[in-house]
Amino acid sequence: MDLENLDKHIDTLAKLDETEYPVISCYLNLTGNFSDYFNERIRLLEKNFPINEREPFDEAADKIFEHLKSGIDSEAKGVAIYARGGNDPFFLALQFRVPVENSIL
Repeated sequence: MDLENLDKHIDTLAKLDETEYPVISCYLNLTGNFSDYFNERIRLLEKNFPINEREPFDEAADKIFEHLKSGIDSEAKGVAIYARGGNDPFFLALQFRVPVENSIL
């Protein structure tokens, strides 16, 4: 990813309208076993929402999962994915040629 595109993506994130639904920020090191980490962390975060409020969170998590299954370039070693479900969905996936530290917020 070049710096010009990265700047545009950062600007997009900074200007993202706030809604009642959370944005999942997902950073994964693709050189390790990221799948187990992803599933465990999503299950843990999901518990913070009452059952009747989980649908937007689950929508965002499902979009991330689908992207991880089919949208990753073979040369990517790290990803940063931002997703929100609900009435005003958002999705942005960034791929890097270097690993990143696993974190999902």
